[in-house]
Amino acid sequence: MLARRVLVVHDDSDARRIYRAALEFAGFDVLEAVDAAGIRTAAEQEPSVIVTDLFVRFVADESVVARLRRDPRLTSTPVLVLSAWTSAPHRELALQLGVDAFLHLPVSPQRLVAEVHRVVGVGGQRVPDNGLDAR
Repeated sequence: MLARRVLVVHDDSDARRIYRAALEFAGFDVLEAVDAAGIRTAAEQEPSVIVTDLFVRFVADESVVARLRRDPRLTSTPVLVLSAWTSAPHRELALQLGVDAFLHLPVSPQRLVAEVHRVVGVGGQRVPDNGLDAR
């Protein structure tokens, strides 16, 4: 696994473009996916972290994270969720699915980069979060 590879799974092309620009500027190698193909990409490319919305419109009836966590090759890959879905049931779902961080949208590019650095860790050691909401 490359220590600085990020997979961004999002159905909004503008969001992917902004996230890619911020992460590449910070020195990350960025891969993009629009839908369930992101899960195959993740399994094949072994990213250090996956950045995704909790729900992506092209993944029918379930969370992208749920699909990621069912793939045995991805169970230990950190997942950072960026979502406007911020109600208690959505946060509970994120917790149950084992996300590593949950950021409420909108989020600044600087905050995204900082959280990716935190989740990936320094020297392969993740920095623990004090709670799910890393706002």
